[in-house]
Amino acid sequence: MQCDIHENGVKLEIYNVGNVPAYDLHISAIGAYTEEGVDIATFLRNYVQPRYRKYPLQADKVGYYGIRSSIRCPMLPFQKRLAIALGLPLRPVDIYVMVQYREILGGNYYQVYCFSDLDEKGNYRANILEPQGFEPIERFHFYDLDDANFSITDKSLPYYVSDFIDLWNHSLSYRLTVLYSDEMLSHQEVHDV
Repeated sequence: MQCDIHENGVKLEIYNVGNVPAYDLHISAIGAYTEEGVDIATFLRNYVQPRYRKYPLQADKVGYYGIRSSIRCPMLPFQKRLAIALGLPLRPVDIYVMVQYREILGGNYYQVYCFSDLDEKGNYRANILEPQGFEPIERFHFYDLDDANFSITDKSLPYYVSDFIDLWNHSLSYRLTVLYSDEMLSHQEVHDV
């Protein structure tokens, strides 16, 4: 996670350090805020386009709400990194990311990350990385304009996936923020590792 606190810019970098390409990447990200930091009414008034301010936004069970985005990339070659600019109007308390990718035979794998804001300089560090190893999972399709309609009461879902889905449903699409315009393109760049 790379930050520029002067620009409120956050860039997520995904690395493929393996020796085979990763296919069909689906990256879902949530910039999380708290009611104590910025109450929802103030957040809507300052950072959401006027026509979307009536959109129902509530904090989840631990007091978080957020801005969500979903990015897709057809392939990330081995020994490359993908840099993605996240459209966040305000520096979040935490950033949650769920990365899904497929291997050559079509199996879907995932990892869930939580990056926390640890100091005044705006440096984020991953404090959650689950699962630790490679675990297949049924593909989840997150679309930033839609809530996730998955059964989060299903006992077979790991708790960190259930928590990610719950926070997704307590967030607004980045397309509803004052930073978004119809001309805005997804800022993605592929570089050598």
